[in-house]
Amino acid sequence: MSEALMISLIVVSINLGGMLVIYSLLAFCLARLHWRDRGIIAVLATITAAGLFWIVPTRIGFGYSIIGTPAAYSLCFGNWLVSAFAVVLFCQTVKGIPRQLEDMARVDGCDWLGTYWHVVLPVVRREIGFIASLIVMATALPFWAGLTAPGGTDFRPFFEFVRLPAYDSFASMLAVSVITSLLVIAIFFFARRYLLPNRRLPS
Repeated sequence: MSEALMISLIVVSINLGGMLVIYSLLAFCLARLHWRDRGIIAVLATITAAGLFWIVPTRIGFGYSIIGTPAAYSLCFGNWLVSAFAVVLFCQTVKGIPRQLEDMARVDGCDWLGTYWHVVLPVVRREIGFIASLIVMATALPFWAGLTAPGGTDFRPFFEFVRLPAYDSFASMLAVSVITSLLVIAIFFFARRYLLPNRRLPS
């Protein structure tokens, strides 16, 4: 296995683990928003974190530049596309978690982590597994060119048509991430309006 392939696989694995943690927090925040109609700032923060996280594994494996690094391209666009899907999917799924379960968990002494582990996770674990498979497919796509090329090491032809010199800085990476996050946030507000009606219990 070439060094480039090994580094890329490690970077994609780091991205997968980090994004699953972020999506788990997103599911919990959406559930709290559904139960109590509050916590929208936490939801927006997790969406933004999902949009920015690709910079971390890219910086670890390839430095600030994303020129000529297929894994970095796939992390950026793959995370963006999966994030939008995850928001809609979780908005639909958490509707099936009644607030009474949270109240019972709190009576039993559960903190927010216990509430997530015993109330939210059992409901969304299949969705998280499905999203994990989407992340792998979205971020590992460039390896198809590398693995099928003679010697299994030629990555560049797959992304040879992409030339984005404006992205060749950390500030540009942040700017691109914020712009793409705004699109996902817009999708969230749409999904919240049509998929996440508030079901607060009468006082």
